Amino acid sequence: MADKTKRGAPSWLKGLGCGCGVIVLLLVLLFGRGCLFLSKTIHSVKNLERNYLELVDTYGDVYSYIPAVTGEIEADRLELFLEVRESLVSESNEVEAAFADFPPDGLDDDENALRVMRELFSSLRQMVPIVIDYMEAKHKALSAAGMGLSEYTYIYSIAFFSLLDHSPEDGPEITKEGHWDRGERILDGDDGTFSTDNVRRRYRRFMLSMLRNQLRAVPDQNPTEREERCRDMIADEIDRLRDRPGRSAWKGNMMLATKASFEPYRQRLERSYNSTLNCFEISVEHPEEWRNWSE
Repeated sequence: MADKTKRGAPSWLKGLGCGCGVIVLLLVLLFGRGCLFLSKTIHSVKNLERNYLELVDTYGDVYSYIPAVTGEIEADRLELFLEVRESLVSESNEVEAAFADFPPDGLDDDENALRVMRELFSSLRQMVPIVIDYMEAKHKALSAAGMGLSEYTYIYSIAFFSLLDHSPEDGPEITKEGHWDRGERILDGDDGTFSTDNVRRRYRRFMLSMLRNQLRAVPDQNPTEREERCRDMIADEIDRLRDRPGRSAWKGNMMLATKASFEPYRQRLERSYNSTLNCFEISVEHPEEWRNWSE
C-alpha cells in the first residue's frame, strides 16, 4: 500500500487559483442553495471592480507612479502607507483565519465525492467573500488616504521585497497537521490570478515600469552629478531585473536615500507584513482579473 503520510496537496486544491468557478458552478447544480452564494459573490466582485476603476480614474493606473530620481520617499507618504496597512488589521486577520482553516479536515482520505464537494463548498462560502471584503476595504482606505494603487504597490514592493527580504511569491499556505504537506501553497493553479508564477510576473512588469518611469524622470539637460549617478544606477538595475526574472528590484544595492527614507519605519513595516495576504497586494493591471479569479 502506498504511503499516504507524506504527499503533496490534491490536484483540486492546487488548481483553486483558476478553477473556483467550475467548482462553484458544479456545486450550484448539486445544491440549489449555492445560487445565493454565487449571486452575492458576483455582486461583490462588481463592487470591487468599481472601486478599482474609481482609484484608477483619480490617481492613474498601476503603472502611473514616478519614483523620485534620487530615491527618496517622503515621510508623509510612508505615514499614509502605514496608516492604510494598520487600518486593515481586522480584515487581514479574518483572511488569515479563513486560510488557516483550509482545506476542511479529512478531505484527503474521503472517497465520498459528494461529501468532499459539500465540505469544499462550505469552506469556499466563507473564504472567497472574506478575501473580496479585504480588497474592497483596502481600496476604500487608499481612496480616503489620497493614495493610488501605483504608489501603494511601489512602496509595498520596495519595503517588503527589497528592504525586508520577503518574497513576491509569498501567499497562503497549508498549515494544518496530518496528511497535507505543511507549507504547500494554496491558490497556485497554473493560470490562477494569484499563483506564484503570475504574481512574480506581475511584480516584475510593475517594477520594470517603475524603474523606467524613474529613469525617464532624469533631466535631459544639465542634470546634477547626483542625478547622473542615479541615472546610471537605475539603468543598471533595469538590466539586472530584466536579465534575472527571479530577482527582487534593488535587493542588496538599494539607493542610500531610499533606505534612509524607510529606516525610521522598519519595525512598523515588519509588523504590518502578512505573508498570507501578500499575493493580493501586487495590484492587478485590469479589473477583469478579479472577475477571472472569482470565476
